[in-house]
Amino acid sequence: MSSLARSKSLAICAVGGSIATAGYMYIAGKQTKAEEGPESIYSESTCPAPGKHG
Repeated sequence: MSSLARSKSLAICAVGGSIATAGYMYIAGKQTKAEEGPESIYSESTCPAPGKHG
C-alpha cells in the first residue's frame, strides 16, 4: 500500500469519525433538551442576549 493510499484512507476515517461525533452530540443535545423541558440549560428564554445587559 502506498503512502498516498494510506493517507487518503486515514483522512476518510478522520472525517467520518468527526461527522459521527458531531451527529452524536447533536442528538444527545436534542434529547437532553427534551428531557429537561423549560429548565433546560439550552433554553433561550432564561439567558439574555450577550451585550444586552441593562
